[in-house]
Amino acid sequence: GTRQVASFSISVEDLMRAFCSLFFATFSLAQTNSQFGVIGKAKESARKVQKVLQCAPGAVQGAKLPRYNGEISFDDVTFAYPCRPERLVFKHLNLHIKAHSSCALVGESGHGKSSCFGKFATR
Repeated sequence: GTRQVASFSISVEDLMRAFCSLFFATFSLAQTNSQFGVIGKAKESARKVQKVLQCAPGAVQGAKLPRYNGEISFDDVTFAYPCRPERLVFKHLNLHIKAHSSCALVGESGHGKSSCFGKFATR
């Protein structure tokens, strides 16, 4: 390239254009090559999803649960999991939910919402 520039058979601009084109082409090929493994994993995942989607769901008859018409009340409930007795999930929790009403449990992650729902289910 430099000999051609020195002999005026190619301009500096054309030489730089050729170098940049070669650089970007090489870079693009390297990026494409790194994606082949990811593409293979994606194809395998798609095959697994298709296999699950093609399964015919079987008719499962579950037990008919009785309709619950009562209220839910927690009166002064204190609770901790046996594996972490020093970390109280509830401390003196009082909660009253009337029948046929809605209630939202709102709070940060790890502050007992799921545990509270779990206690509803076991009562």
